[in-house]
Amino acid sequence: MQAYFSLIILIVVFVTIAIRQALPIKIAIWQAMLFGALAVLITGSIPISGKRGAISAVMQNWDVLSFLFAQIVI
Repeated sequence: MQAYFSLIILIVVFVTIAIRQALPIKIAIWQAMLFGALAVLITGSIPISGKRGAISAVMQNWDVLSFLFAQIVI
């Protein structure tokens, strides 16, 4: 059932980004993505901590995140 939550959240985020200009409330792309990220964390589709958690994923790929950050800044 968790996989369905993730898929539904992904579809909602994509649709929100696609039709955000037509919505009565203006939603930025980052707001839709933040909603999706929080939704998968709250539903437990992606655990926050643990071996396969969100925090460990960030800590294992710190070099990639640093590289992407540097690319954006430059």
